[in-house]
Amino acid sequence: MYKLYILIAGMFVFAGSCVTSAPGVVRNSVGNPIITIGAGEAVVSGLGDAWRIWYIIDTATETCWIKLGDAGSRLSCCDLYKVEKTREHLKWVDPLKCGKKHLPASSESKPLNK
Repeated sequence: MYKLYILIAGMFVFAGSCVTSAPGVVRNSVGNPIITIGAGEAVVSGLGDAWRIWYIIDTATETCWIKLGDAGSRLSCCDLYKVEKTREHLKWVDPLKCGKKHLPASSESKPLNK
């Protein structure tokens, strides 16, 4: 009976680790143009459930998406370039062509006065 509990616990751990959306977790495979990067979870007020969020990069069509739960929406790759973990996968994005509003924050930027 003890072995059965260990087996069931192992299955839950394995199943839970397959769908992690922890920020920065990259999921891709050789030959597949789709790259999925975890963005974390969002709690929708009033519903109480956490929704997993992913950034999806399609390197074949050079398009970017954001997925919240089971819903997805197109996202500007220039906007996605702001997320540090996505930059290595957005090889076609030229931040200078995206414009100043899309550039990552400079390390020299000063905090706002309170």
